[in-house]
Parts: sequence; C-alpha cells; structure tokens
Amino acid sequence: MVSLKEPKTVEECLELQSHFIGIPKISKKNAQEFYKRGKTIEILGVGFLENGRMPTRKEVEENIGLTTNANPLDDKAWNNAMVGILNDMTKERIRQEEEQSAVLEEPEDPNHCQFKLKDGTNCTKEKGYSGDGLCYEHSHILASSFPMEVANDAMEVADDTK
Repeated sequence: MVSLKEPKTVEECLELQSHFIGIPKISKKNAQEFYKRGKTIEILGVGFLENGRMPTRKEVEENIGLTTNANPLDDKAWNNAMVGILNDMTKERIRQEEEQSAVLEEPEDPNHCQFKLKDGTNCTKEKGYSGDGLCYEHSHILASSFPMEVANDAMEVADDTK
C-alpha cells in the first residue's frame, strides 16, 4: 500500500495532483487542463492546500515544466474516472438516505427503539427520553455533530455490540 504524505508546498501539491488527474508534466499547452482537472476534484471534495483548495491557475502556470512519473489519463479515461466517482458518491448518498428513512419508520413496539438494524429488524433496547423514539445509544449517535460517515460507522459498531 502506498502511503501519501500531506503536501506542504504548492509544488508538492502539484506533484500529488499530477497523479490524481493523470497529467505527468505541466506545459504551456496543458496548463489550463491541469488547472481544470484540479478544480474538478476540488468540487468533489479533494483539496490538498489550506481550506481544502487546489492550486490556482497562476500557481499552475508558475510551475510549468514540473514533471512527475504519474500515469497519463487521456480525456476519455479522465471522464470515465469522474463518472465512476460521481456514481460511487451517488450510491453512498442513496444508502445514507435509505438508512435515515429507516430510522423514521413506525416501531413494531412503541416502547422500544425505532432504529432499523442492517438485518431489517428494530433495535431491541428501550426508548430513551429524548423524544426522537430512539434508545440513548442511537439517539446520541444521530444527534452528534460527526460527519455522516462517522455516525454510520458508529451505528454499525453499536449494533454489533448487542
């Protein structure tokens, strides 16, 4: 497994970006495409510099000549990769929405937690006093300020400990 270190400079960021976007050398001819692909992955939530940003057009142009051993991706391969990422993100969003809607379904037993487990059954713990129809454990997880992926992972761990 390859271990990537977080870039500390714009040049290190551009080197890493080169591998993600499949352009091994920045030239005058491809600087705009290098910049555009960087902005594309920034929109998808990947940013290597402060505040999750990718290099500006000026920063890319200031590094014309930078060369890496990245595997090149032509436009078709790049577009296919982006469609694949969007499809994966869409599937994850749908999974999260389905999981959220399962929480809101009517409980089989009004005195027990309404959280639906992965096997389709309800949690068997008694409801807490939070008013959301969940046990203390699931109520706490859903009310936390963690990103959804962390909350989902925490719910799976909580469900497995029953």
